[in-house]
Formats: sequence, C-alpha cells, structure tokens
Amino acid sequence: MNTDPIHIVSFDNPYPANYGGAIDVFYKIKALHAIGVIVDLHCFTEEKEVPQALKEICRSVYFYPKRKSILHFLSNVPYRVKIRYHEKMIERILNDKSPILFEGLHTTLMLKDRRLLDRKILVRAHNIEHDYSAGLAQSSKHILWKFIYKLEAYRFKKYERILANVTAIISLSHYEHDYFNKVYKNVVNVPVFHGGSEVKELSGKGKYALYHGDLSISDNIRAVEFLITIFKINKHPFVIASSTRQKCIDDKIRNTVNISYVLIKDEKHLVDLLAGAHINVLYSFQRSGTKLKLINALYQSRFCVINENITDDKSVIKLCKLATTKEAFLQAIEEYQHQDYNEYEKRKKVLPKIYNILENAQKIKNVID
Repeated sequence: MNTDPIHIVSFDNPYPANYGGAIDVFYKIKALHAIGVIVDLHCFTEEKEVPQALKEICRSVYFYPKRKSILHFLSNVPYRVKIRYHEKMIERILNDKSPILFEGLHTTLMLKDRRLLDRKILVRAHNIEHDYSAGLAQSSKHILWKFIYKLEAYRFKKYERILANVTAIISLSHYEHDYFNKVYKNVVNVPVFHGGSEVKELSGKGKYALYHGDLSISDNIRAVEFLITIFKINKHPFVIASSTRQKCIDDKIRNTVNISYVLIKDEKHLVDLLAGAHINVLYSFQRSGTKLKLINALYQSRFCVINENITDDKSVIKLCKLATTKEAFLQAIEEYQHQDYNEYEKRKKVLPKIYNILENAQKIKNVID
C-alpha cells in the first residue's frame, strides 16, 4: 500500500552503489520503495543524467551541482556542508509538507530555513562527523590537508547542534547510536542497508584476497598501503578494487606480480569481484561503528579478516577473523588461503536477523508515521 511521499536529500548520486555511503542510500531507497513509500530524491552531484535504476524506485529525481569555492573555507559552516546547498532544491521541497530524510549531517544546511520548522525531519547519521574528520586529519600525509580536516572537525562539532530539534536521528551502528543518544532525543538505530537479498552460498575456494573501498578517502588509502605490505610478504593474489584510481597505490604495487588494482565499473562488477574472492581483508585506522563493505562481503563473499575498527557488533565479529596486528593478519591469511570456505550456514542464521532491509525500511517508515 502506498504511503505519503518523502523527500530524501543525498550527499551524492547513490548509483552506481559501489562504496559504503552510496550502498546504504541506494538500497534504503529501494527497500522503502518495496514497502510502498513514495520517494522524491535530491542528490548533490556533478553528473547530469539520472540513471534508470533511480527512476525505477523514485517518483522524481533531481541533481544539483555542489557549490565548490575556496571562499567556503572561510565560513563557520563545515566545507562539506556549505557546498551542498541549492535554492532550487529548497523551492521544490517547500512545495509540499512531506517529511524529509537528510542523508548525513553534511546535507542539512537548509535546516537553518525557518520555513521547515513544522516539518518532520529525519537525519541519517552516517558518521560522527567531527570524529570522522579528525580521523582523516590523522591519516593525511600532507600538512595542508591535516590542517583542513582538523578545521572541519572543529566546525562539525559546533555545527552538529543543528540536530537538537529534528524529529529523529537515525544511527547505523551501536557506536554512533550510543554517542547520539547521550546528547540528543529521539535517536533510532537502523542498521546499514546493503545489496545482498540473501546470504550467497559459494563454493569452497575463491581465487584471491580482496579489498574494496573508496580510495578518495585518506583512511582507506592508508589501510590499503598497510595491506600491500602484508601481501608483498604473503604472495597470495591480492586485488584492490575502487571506483577511483590513486597514483600512490599504483606506485606501491609497481613490479609486484601478485597485487592488482582494478577500477569498479558498476554494481555487477563489484558483486562479481566479491563472489570471486576467497578472503576479504578489511582494515581501518579509524573507529566508526560498522563499515558497510564488511556487510557486503559477509553476504556476497567468503572469509573476512578484519581489525577492531571495522565493526562494533559482537555477533558480526564472530563471523570474521579478528586481527589487530600485522603479524595476526599474516597468520589469518595464511590459515584461510589453504582452507575451504564453510561459513554459509552460520551466516544465514545470524545476518538476516540484523540486516533485513525490508524490516529496517519499516523502522524508518514507523518513525515517519
């Protein structure tokens, strides 16, 4: 049964769904559509053409350019917030009284408009943004970027107060939920949305170890550089997959025959990469609840070796090999590369109880209603 429409404001074009944030947004919309919620989608992106995949699950889709300007660095508002503002979007949203779901704190600048005071406002907290920016500062190698990210962290800490009067904050992990619940009212925990409709039953052997992630982010670059040092020792085939290319990664694997770097073409390509992997290696120097790339790997691939920053869910950790040091990672990879995958039944019992996307979409609908 159809319900009243909802506006969703996304920080980026969520399709193709080939990195964590985009995956959560795309499959959330898809699940809301499946339970009858009508979605009017607003995206901040430089792209012009709306993908057919979005047209099929949204009543309307609007793209707006990011207002990039060096002058925005002089504002008290975080840069990532300041660039995501467009008068035409506000005009369209003010045409009705539908609820609004903002994807990430960095899409919420229009909340300063007093004409929205009577609206139902939901904010999906993709990160604790000041912690996230501080982590990027720590991972960045260039002194200028370290300064910029530290400044962003300071500004996000102050800007976050804009959440005080929203209808609900929708957290995506225990870590984020605990933080927001101490400071704000009406915090609802809804786990990440993902592309695995059911846990995939795979053969015992894959062909390579796999890391996939957004390599425009400094923490992910740092993680890959760490993993490269491991596979230069181990010599097991290792595939690095991302939708962006980084010269520093190409330089580090030059003349290394067992390591390859591939650009993810589309959603199907990522699914195929996951299905072909024997071991998924996921590492982060930054604590942030649960990384969506892990849930994708658990649903669509084989063994997972992670460090403590990848997830805070104890039931999910039990489905992985937890390794906190370089030596532990090497040992886990050595163990798994000679072992047949046999985790299907265990995952099938655990994952759907937490990450059922239709049930989780209903939680959001209940908040709206």
